[in-house]
This record gives sequence, C-alpha cells and structure tokens, in this order.
Amino acid sequence: MVTLEEVELIGYELMGKKITRRHDYFIRRFRGWYGIDPAVVVILWNMLETNGTCRKIRSDKIIHLMWALHFLKDYGTEHQHSALFNVDEKTYRKWIWLYIGAISSLVHRIVS
Repeated sequence: MVTLEEVELIGYELMGKKITRRHDYFIRRFRGWYGIDPAVVVILWNMLETNGTCRKIRSDKIIHLMWALHFLKDYGTEHQHSALFNVDEKTYRKWIWLYIGAISSLVHRIVS
C-alpha cells in the first residue's frame, strides 16, 4: 500500500521540483503533469496491487506507474520521455507498456 504523501513526493521529484507550501498549486501542477490527482494515483496503485497485477509484471515501483501516466497525458516520443526521466529508452518502453496494459485490464472493474 502506498500513501498519498509518497505519491505526492515521488510525483514532484519526477517533475524536478520540490514540494511547495501551496498545496493547491501543487495539485494543479500534478494534474497537468500526470492527468489525474495524487489521490486517484493512490487508488489506482492499490487496485493494481490487490488484483495481483504488480506481482504479474514483477514490479512494485510506483515510479513506473508514474512514467506511464505521464506518457498517457503527454504522449511524446519514448526518446523524449526517457531523456526527461534519465533512463534508457528500452527500460522506459518496457515499464510504460506493462503499466498501460495493467491499467487497461482494470476497465471491467471500473466501467460497467
């Protein structure tokens, strides 16, 4: 289980920023960067953990989910995003597509 504070901290670190005192400003930036609120990221992560998806894809790192969310929001090239997050393109590609597939597998639990 991941906490809201952990998601906020990881999300802001990936943005290259430090958490500011103005929480409303932070939430607006977080939404602009990832497309959803930090609270929704916590719910999404917990759903992925409880249905065993994280075990199936052998990742317990929320940072990979954050990469996927940013990719879905921005939809830039893998080269741009891997450079932004300072990782190899192959590593970036592997994790974002695993998590995009994992998110899409939740459609039957969320949409009726």
